[in-house]
Amino acid sequence: MIIALVDDLMFGSKIRAAADRANAGVTFVRSRDALLPELLAARPSLVILDLDRDALDPIGAIRAIRGDSRVRSTRLVAFVRHTSAEAIARAREAGVDQVLARSAFFPALAGMLAGVAPASSGAGGSNEPGGA
Repeated sequence: MIIALVDDLMFGSKIRAAADRANAGVTFVRSRDALLPELLAARPSLVILDLDRDALDPIGAIRAIRGDSRVRSTRLVAFVRHTSAEAIARAREAGVDQVLARSAFFPALAGMLAGVAPASSGAGGSNEPGGA
């Protein structure tokens, strides 16, 4: 199971497709405030964050996860434009496990998902990025 703090439809569909191929459930959350409750409920193996979407407050989300003893060990992987040096530095300082350029993230995603627990048949994985 993975959770993605991603609201871009194109990137969301690529993440969904990779998760489906790996039989890993994925739930998309659209705000930092929605992330922690979802983490506590789902206990995902991986959280994916889009650092280019300031409206999602990905740096605040990283800090919130690392500051909560119940979920701080969750693996956090972020993607960003390769020209966003400041966002990369802020994410690393906040405690992200790995930051990849967008161009490197999607080719590496299948390998990341190889170790993710399979999707459960009755929970999560049904929402899509974007929308209401």
